[in-house]
Amino acid sequence: MRMLMLTLGIVIAGLAGAANAHLAVDVAIKPDRDPNSVNPFSKGKIPVAVLGSAGFDVSTVDVTTLAFGPGGAAPTNKAGGQLGDVNDDSYLDLLSHYRTQETGIAPGETQACVTGETLDGMLFEGCDEMRTVPDPKCGLGFEAALLLAPLMALRRKRVG
Repeated sequence: MRMLMLTLGIVIAGLAGAANAHLAVDVAIKPDRDPNSVNPFSKGKIPVAVLGSAGFDVSTVDVTTLAFGPGGAAPTNKAGGQLGDVNDDSYLDLLSHYRTQETGIAPGETQACVTGETLDGMLFEGCDEMRTVPDPKCGLGFEAALLLAPLMALRRKRVG
């Protein structure tokens, strides 16, 4: 009886692990740019390609399951994206666009991932390295304005 329970536990644990298994796929954030720079404060969109290969046919992706970044952003296009060969390797790739502010990418992050499922239910995930860049509207402008009056007062004291 004890052996049966142990075997049953291993089988159940194995099934649970298999249910969480996913296929690792290649992904390219901003496939036409190097390095992949993302401004987390941008109101734009980030192009992301799920790269096809001999072992992964992107035409089998259920585009309604695609999610990008820590925030799990959905593609902006209702069709999910477009098929094409973005990296010139003769395999079809799936290019989707995601609203930057919905991705959950934060300053300082060094990678982001895409998750999804194929039409037959196989989970997949792919990550790509990137760098975040500061918001060009932020910087020393606001801070300098706060410091300008005290600095001018000090200069007047020195000159006068």
